[in-house]
Amino acid sequence: MLRRGGRDLPDVAGSMHALALAIGGCVRDIGERDSRVPADIAEPASPWPAARAKARRAAFLAVQQLRLPLVSGRAGTGVSERGQHVQAAARALAAGHDLLATHAGCDADGAWAGRSAWAPAVRSAEVSRAMAAEMGELARHVAAVAAAMVAAAPARSDELGKARQDMAVACRYLRMLAAVVRDAHQQEPVPGDDRELLRATPAAAAPARRLPDGSEPAGALCAGVIAAAERLRQSTWAAAGRPGWSPSVSAEALR
Repeated sequence: MLRRGGRDLPDVAGSMHALALAIGGCVRDIGERDSRVPADIAEPASPWPAARAKARRAAFLAVQQLRLPLVSGRAGTGVSERGQHVQAAARALAAGHDLLATHAGCDADGAWAGRSAWAPAVRSAEVSRAMAAEMGELARHVAAVAAAMVAAAPARSDELGKARQDMAVACRYLRMLAAVVRDAHQQEPVPGDDRELLRATPAAAAPARRLPDGSEPAGALCAGVIAAAERLRQSTWAAAGRPGWSPSVSAEALR
């Protein structure tokens, strides 16, 4: 009978694919499209831009390594408890990245454009390196846990042999990601204030509309005025990204 590490390995490997994908997305700047490592430019003053590019590459290689085929006989079965934990971590990470992305959008020309007063902070070097530092620590932890599972899995099964091999290679890429981030941190440590800024970033969502009924105390009325002002500011940001003309307006529609 397979030990638990062997039974869980295919599930965890598949779930790690989503987690590595989320880690790679988080070390990319909001609105950034080019993931190549600049090769012919002068060395920048900060080591973090190159470190993040190398970290994205390492995460991409881990994702590619974890594209496991569906194991025969396992279709339709439930994901193991360990696999569920990894899936939950991937979903939480993706949700956090999506929260940051609510502050960004595209203008009429497809270029990056801010959608809130927090947009400059989300695109700042401080938040970018703080996010990279967090992802480096997470990659190191995930690689250590996965490596322990690989060591515990039996090598005699053909089904698990491919999973063990892919997981082992993916762990090396995740450790590479962690090492790149660690080296950048040694050259330019990430201040605690940068991490606090990252964690304090709210979602760019307008407060719910609340109409007064006449029974509110003064404090509640003040809060309502603040919420209305925030709703107006959010709608202003949203309107700035829309074209001045309506795509639905045509000569036929105006008749």
